[in-house]
Amino acid sequence: MRVSVDRESGGEQLLYVYSGVVGEFYFRAPVGSTGVPTDPSGKLSLDPNAYYRLVAKHSGKCLDIMAERAILQQYYCLDNAPRQAFRFKLRPDGSYSLLPKEPGNQCLDLFYWIEENGGFLTTWSCHDGLNQAFRLNPAGEGYYKLVPQNSKKCVTIVNASHGVNVLALQWDCIAGPAGAHQQFRIEPWPGK
Repeated sequence: MRVSVDRESGGEQLLYVYSGVVGEFYFRAPVGSTGVPTDPSGKLSLDPNAYYRLVAKHSGKCLDIMAERAILQQYYCLDNAPRQAFRFKLRPDGSYSLLPKEPGNQCLDLFYWIEENGGFLTTWSCHDGLNQAFRLNPAGEGYYKLVPQNSKKCVTIVNASHGVNVLALQWDCIAGPAGAHQQFRIEPWPGK
């Protein structure tokens, strides 16, 4: 409107706008430091139809479904790798099912419901089991711990390795900076 008044008056008039708005105002939800939308309380607001990737804090590498064995691993972040793209489906208890783009029609799964350290993660037909339910526990600085609900342990990059093709297993959760290999940033997947 200001532009049209300026144009129609030949630059002789300028429309001023006065507002009584106090505090922050948003036309859409603010975006967190990871580029993922958050609600007004700062909690993640993940679109169940969008794909996201998970980036390890300690290495900057992405969680990736190893194609030949369908096992979760750490690998270089690639802009158009469907095996690094996950949808987050909110479950009634507040946890999430993670549905990888590739292979399709499957969920991230804690293999054989293992509750001990060293259980590996794979893909499997989706069901309502707690071994396919993951809590996203805030770890600070925009990072989250992925906690399988049947074991209450954390998804962990083995030996805090910075390498590629390194397995992601479940292990006892480690607090603070020593647990950086259990912390992941959730960001929009850049692929198509």
